[in-house]
Amino acid sequence: MKRESAIDLRDQLTAELRLLGFTTTSEPPEDVASAEPLPIGLGIKGGLRGEWLVAVRVYAPEWTKETRAALATIRMRAHGEVDAKVIGTPVLQAGGGGAPGVTLRSGCRIGTTNERWGTVGWFVTLVGRESAGPQALTCAHVLARDGSASVDDLIVVPPLPNAAIPTHTIVGTVSAVAHVAPPWKHIRVDAAAVQPNSETAVDLSVGTRGPVREVLVPGHEETVVVKHGGATAATLGALTAQKLAVPCRDPRTGASMVFLDQYEIESTDPTGRFSRSGDSGSLVLEPRSHQGVAMLIGGHGPFSYATPLNTVLTELNASPA
Repeated sequence: MKRESAIDLRDQLTAELRLLGFTTTSEPPEDVASAEPLPIGLGIKGGLRGEWLVAVRVYAPEWTKETRAALATIRMRAHGEVDAKVIGTPVLQAGGGGAPGVTLRSGCRIGTTNERWGTVGWFVTLVGRESAGPQALTCAHVLARDGSASVDDLIVVPPLPNAAIPTHTIVGTVSAVAHVAPPWKHIRVDAAAVQPNSETAVDLSVGTRGPVREVLVPGHEETVVVKHGGATAATLGALTAQKLAVPCRDPRTGASMVFLDQYEIESTDPTGRFSRSGDSGSLVLEPRSHQGVAMLIGGHGPFSYATPLNTVLTELNASPA
């Protein structure tokens, strides 16, 4: 089917079958808003000859009677044009521990405490605040002390694990937050920017090829991607689905929310994993063009999930630095 038709069918089935994200189209009655959706998220995936499939992802350990019945309905309505996988439950990938340093660069670790850190993914310029210079980009949940990051919170580079003197190096403050959860715990962007302080150096390079200043919007074919993470360094993967509804659990607080319109990335790395705890915020890019694609938020096993960079830039009112 055509791309627009696949997106329309995704939206219709999500509402009719009460799948993840089903309450976002209009304000539902209280009994509907509190209903537990089936643990299925729908998106789209490129198929043969330029056609698009409905991507069906079950975020549970295995198929159940209810999820199999839903899949049967989806297959019938999509005339068999589906790509179905059982994923498990993704988690946000803030981590604990860290590495010292006072130069902010893509792939370095950043956080608020030694128990909660993630990765500097990219650098942006906030519109209307260009004179402030480049801002470091990561996930808001990485910088959150009590569930949400706040502007002017102090941000640090954590010390080494098991350091004799576990001192933190203050590198800046939170300058912007796009961690805005609409009603019913749905969200499209979990991002925050950090204003480096005067003692902190900034290196805009990503890998060995200089800054990333363009954003790639993936097309129909699976896109080969690489990410630079604070926990797993550089890993390879393939972008296998788009516009997915993805549930993510915060392992620290136990809170869960559904992220809408996300990319799915399946590991093609020899390690078997594209990301691990501590990689939240990592920049995902297309290696040949050196263009940015997405910001990593979480994962489960060989699958990782990331927010399109254009969505992040729009929500933060920012542009590439």
